[in-house]
Amino acid sequence: MSDAGWDTGYQELERRGWPLWGKILMGCAISFVLLVASCVGFGYWIINSDFIPKKLEGRWATMLAVTDALQTDEGAAELYRANPGLHVACPTEGEFLKAAAQWRPGLAEFPRTPPTFKELDKGDFNMGWQRHVGVPGETNSFEMSYRLSGGKMVRVRWEEDKVAEIEIR
Repeated sequence: MSDAGWDTGYQELERRGWPLWGKILMGCAISFVLLVASCVGFGYWIINSDFIPKKLEGRWATMLAVTDALQTDEGAAELYRANPGLHVACPTEGEFLKAAAQWRPGLAEFPRTPPTFKELDKGDFNMGWQRHVGVPGETNSFEMSYRLSGGKMVRVRWEEDKVAEIEIR
C-alpha cells in the first residue's frame, strides 16, 4: 500500500526566477536608463553639431541685411524708405540717418555667421515670433536680438517681413 493520503497528494512546485514585483522594477529601471541615455545622447548631438546654426541661417541673413544697410547713409536711407514701420520712432529720414550714424561704431563687429550653441546658451541671442489678432486682421511679427562682445544689444523687430523697429543700446 502506498503512503499517500489526502494531504500528501500534491507537491509544492519549486519557484524559479524573480518574483513579479522584481521583474516590474527591473523593467522600470531599464526604461529609465534608456530614457536618460537617449536624452543625453540627443543633447550631446545638438551641442556638438551645426544643427542650430543651420536653422538660423535664413533669419540671421535678414538681421545681417539690416545691419549691413545701416553701415552707410545710402543703405540706411533705402532701409528707411522701404520700411514704413521705422517712421514711428523716427518721423523723418534725417532723424533716422542721424540715429544710424550713432549706431555704426557698435555694428562694425556684428558677426557674419549665426551664433553657436554656446553663445545661445549664454543668453547673448534671443529670437521670437508673435501673431497679433486684432480688428483689421492678423499680423505676424518676428524679433531678434543679439548682444555684441562689447556689451551692446542689437534688436530688430519685423512686422509682416518689414522692419518695424531697430534698437541698439
